[in-house]
Amino acid sequence: MKKIEKKNTGLLVTSSTISKVGDVLFDYVNNSFLASMNVKSMVLVGIYQSTENIIGALFNLFGGVIADRFRRKKIIILTDFLSGLICLILSFITQQTWLMYAVILTNALLALLSAFSTPAYNAFTKEIVEKEQITLVNSYLQTVATLVKIIVPMLALGIYHVIGINGALILDGLSF
Repeated sequence: MKKIEKKNTGLLVTSSTISKVGDVLFDYVNNSFLASMNVKSMVLVGIYQSTENIIGALFNLFGGVIADRFRRKKIIILTDFLSGLICLILSFITQQTWLMYAVILTNALLALLSAFSTPAYNAFTKEIVEKEQITLVNSYLQTVATLVKIIVPMLALGIYHVIGINGALILDGLSF
C-alpha cells in the first residue's frame, strides 16, 4: 500500500469509526431515555426504532443512485454536518415531553441523512485506494464497526447516567 493510500485509509477508518460511535451512542442513549420515561414509553421506543428502519428501507434505494451521480465527498461532509447540527440543536431542548418527540423526529431525520451518507462512504473507498486494497480496507472498516457495536453500548449507558440525555446529545453532535 502506498503512503498516501495508508494515510487515506487511516482517515477513512477513523472518520467511519467516530461516526459509528456517535450513531451507537445516539441509539442507546435515546432508547434508554425513552424507555425510562414511563411504562407507556416503550411504545415510543418501538416507534423510534421502526421509523428508522422504514425510512432506511425507502430511501436507501435513492442514496446509492445519488452517491453515484454526485460528489461523494460533498455528500459525506454535508450529511455529517447536518447530522451534527441537528443533534446539537436537539440537546438544547430541556422540557422532557418535547424532547421525547423531538428525539423520534431527529432519529427519522438522521435515518434519512444516513440513507445518503452510507452509500457515499461505501463508494468513496474505491476512490482513495487501489482496487487490490479495497478488500483490506473494507475488512478494517468492518472490524472497527463490529468493535464499536460491542464496546459503545456499555459506554453509552454510563455516559447517559453521568451526563444525561442533553450532554450525550452534545457529545453525539460533536461526533459527526
